[in-house]
Amino acid sequence: MALTVGYVGASGVRLVRPVEDIDQVPGYLARFDTASNSYRFPIPAGNNRNLIQRINPNYGSLRSTEWGGHSIYHALQVNLVLNYSYDIPMPAAIRSNRFSNTVLGGWSIGGIYTRQSGGPYSVKIGVDRAFTGNSNAGGSLNSAARHMFVLNSTCTSPAAAVTGVIGKYLNLNCFAFPEAGQLGNLGRNNLTMPTFRNLDFSIFKNQNLMGEKLKAQLRVEMFNVMNNTNIQPQLQTIFDGNGAITSQAGTPTGQFGTFTTNQSRQIQLGLRLIF
Repeated sequence: MALTVGYVGASGVRLVRPVEDIDQVPGYLARFDTASNSYRFPIPAGNNRNLIQRINPNYGSLRSTEWGGHSIYHALQVNLVLNYSYDIPMPAAIRSNRFSNTVLGGWSIGGIYTRQSGGPYSVKIGVDRAFTGNSNAGGSLNSAARHMFVLNSTCTSPAAAVTGVIGKYLNLNCFAFPEAGQLGNLGRNNLTMPTFRNLDFSIFKNQNLMGEKLKAQLRVEMFNVMNNTNIQPQLQTIFDGNGAITSQAGTPTGQFGTFTTNQSRQIQLGLRLIF
């Protein structure tokens, strides 16, 4: 058995930070709203995005690379791996009888149980609701616009927004569509995936056929025997550009036809000859 419990922390300064669109509203035009714990940007007349006060309105998106990135991460991670193997003992009365020993003797069980803390992931909105001029607001994680997190008796922290229910693993009441000119206050990787759990189990039957010269082993191996669903890290859009909840909000999605990190329950049989 191996149990690892450890604090994981990292902090970085002056990191290389790619900016997918640097031609945005200058930061000095934004103000911090303490009531909503978010930044507010100027709203152009008639919500006309062509009137956003970008640094240079004569250009579209401008890519840039900066060396002023900062990162910080704190977490208490738990990783439990339990390996076990057990030869089932037989009473002397069974071992002394050839038939009963052949049927009931030589059985073993084994398995591996794994339990790990869930990793971080993010959600985004698909539009530049803050009118920052970010042309990639609905794009990758680096530039995606953020939601507002709603604090209440149920949603006490971003971690509380994860329900653990596979079909609807997010409490959508914890998120709000930002107001016009409002920059969402939910940061990157503030949510935590559910705990990873997996149990593999095996049964073996060892039988001598010709003494030590020839042996047979019957194997029954079951992977993910409890059929636990372990979700892949997600990056989802909860609200569309009009503030309506998307059809897949809170429902796991994935690549290559699967949204899990391990397979569903698998059972295989095998016969092994040892000589």
